[in-house]
Amino acid sequence: MSFEKLLTANDVSEVLQIDLQRVYSLTRRKLLPTVKLGERQYRYSKQAIERFIENGGNQESEVNRDEK
Repeated sequence: MSFEKLLTANDVSEVLQIDLQRVYSLTRRKLLPTVKLGERQYRYSKQAIERFIENGGNQESEVNRDEK
């Protein structure tokens, strides 16, 4: 089984071209897809962030697609 390298909040801020604090805010509000590693430790799947971008920054459209 192979796993993809997960992104840090710094990586995501660079990819999305937003401030690091904005990444933290979006994460707290559960607007960014995350992988929770601990109480306050998150990482981000590159593929999930790419889908987030493709969906226009809307994570819900992917959830709705899965429910159909």
